[in-house]
Amino acid sequence: MELIFGYTWDQINEAQLGNSSVLHPTIKNKTTNVVLTDKDLDLFNEVGIPGLEKLGYFGLIDRLKRAGVID
Repeated sequence: MELIFGYTWDQINEAQLGNSSVLHPTIKNKTTNVVLTDKDLDLFNEVGIPGLEKLGYFGLIDRLKRAGVID
């Protein structure tokens, strides 16, 4: 089977039809332990989600979601 940039022609066709998950699968977190520090929570309480977004702290927002602190 010949691959084009690591994908089959069928995968490329699916992506062209709008199924982008074929070429970019969702990565699922394999860890269940989420580590939040007191500084993380203090910053969240101080600036909230809009402030974290403005600072570019998207990793912290993700950890807050996975820890169940925010929806």
